Amino acid sequence: MFWTRGCGTVRTGVEGELYIAGEGLAMGYWRDAEKTAAAFVEHPVSGDRLYRTGDMARYRPGALIEFLGRRDQQVKIGGYRIETGEVEAALERLPEIRAAVVLAVDPLGSGQKSLQALVVRADGASGPQRDAGLRERLAGILPSYMLPARILACPRLPLSANGKVDRTEAARILQQPEPGAEPPAVSGAQAPAAAGWAEIRSVLERELRLDDLPRDGSLIELGASSIVIMRLAARLRAIFGIEVRPIELANAPDAQALQALLLPRRAGRPREAASGVEGWLMRHAANILTDSTRRRRFLTETTLRRLQRASETPHLAVGLETPLDLSAFDRRWSGRDFVAAPLTLAAIERVLRSCRMAQRGGELVAPWASAGSAYPLELALALSEGIGDVLPPGWWRYEPLAHRLEPLASGPPALADLSLANREWLATAPGLIAISADMRRIAPLYGPDSLRMTRVEIGALCDALERAGAEAGLGLCQVGDIDGERIDRLCGLPEGEFTLHAVALGVPKREARAARAAHISAITTEIEEGTI
Repeated sequence: MFWTRGCGTVRTGVEGELYIAGEGLAMGYWRDAEKTAAAFVEHPVSGDRLYRTGDMARYRPGALIEFLGRRDQQVKIGGYRIETGEVEAALERLPEIRAAVVLAVDPLGSGQKSLQALVVRADGASGPQRDAGLRERLAGILPSYMLPARILACPRLPLSANGKVDRTEAARILQQPEPGAEPPAVSGAQAPAAAGWAEIRSVLERELRLDDLPRDGSLIELGASSIVIMRLAARLRAIFGIEVRPIELANAPDAQALQALLLPRRAGRPREAASGVEGWLMRHAANILTDSTRRRRFLTETTLRRLQRASETPHLAVGLETPLDLSAFDRRWSGRDFVAAPLTLAAIERVLRSCRMAQRGGELVAPWASAGSAYPLELALALSEGIGDVLPPGWWRYEPLAHRLEPLASGPPALADLSLANREWLATAPGLIAISADMRRIAPLYGPDSLRMTRVEIGALCDALERAGAEAGLGLCQVGDIDGERIDRLCGLPEGEFTLHAVALGVPKREARAARAAHISAITTEIEEGTI
């Protein structure tokens, strides 16, 4: 059900604020009562529970609902957060302006956005507006930081196919510098940033095999595969010390977004200053092997070298006589080849009970170690298919103290959209466990080392999950490039909690697991030709 506020009696063509309701409506924002109270309300007449979307809409003939976009078009200019809708409204209150759209653009490619307006004048004039009286009246309505740096008049605003302002096309028009305009002088503070972006851009162009990085288009739209994006992330880390996830690179919509993403993360110290493992990786790990044949050859050669080392018995070596338990290698395994079978509640319970917590005195304990006994990790279960009437599809939070699942968001989750390199096989997974960390529980204990400590704990937790999954007959596989920020939004994680990792799960092909177990054997230190 849809409802628009602001229309009174519903009339075709009248703009209003869009609310939604129905069986698929979420229960609220996770652990955020204030946000829930603001967004989830009751219909003033029917009493139905509604969700305030923040979108504007209107009814069209034939019971169609036309989305008009958001009124809260917020940008940040010069350190100030500005609602462009307020500037548009101020312009449209002036008698000489009939319509306006306001955007933050960078027409001179200086790396600095400015507020600019595209307007339709009542007198039909076009071109740059340098009317001092117009700007003076606008300054009487708005504070100085909200005044557009440029006002450009046009015969009419660009419209999309459904009749609303095409902000993308408006931005393209405003991106064009005025004829004869010179790039602004680069200040001493801006010069290092401009040079820094030029160096990063050069690496992007080299990896993407482009002569010039276009302004528009994401990396994927420019032809980059998931492997290329992963290699690019490694190059940026090795050359500039930029820590960026491949999914962040893939989600950047254009060059300007890439600049905003990468430039602030560039390490302040020169590459040569790095030492230890960080310095070694910068010098030796700039290139990732992306060709499957070369990757297999590298692993084969590495295995042969290790076998050769094992075959060379050094002086005074002490042999350990413990028999090899081959069954131990099947107690934890990665499986991402799933059959089209739904998960069962019993199997899910067997996996999650490996994470159940208890107490010892006044402290919490779990089956894995946690730095300082902080236990900052939280689990969210995503189900693509429901389990009868008990667990509908959607996101569920696991409460390890009470050993229960609590609803977070309804509707089948699109698991393939949560990863770049693993999207193909994730599309076949019926479930996923997202692992987040509430840094508020550990930061006061370990400060800047909190993330490192948390990642160590995630490894221990994943071992417990995978062992429990194997016992339950499920296949579990860790997802290294999970889009944690998207999961944070889907689950409504509170401030200070972040999704860092995930494990996909499903029913594996029995023959695949049996074949895997049949090929596990003891290592012989006698290397023969053709062994590998």
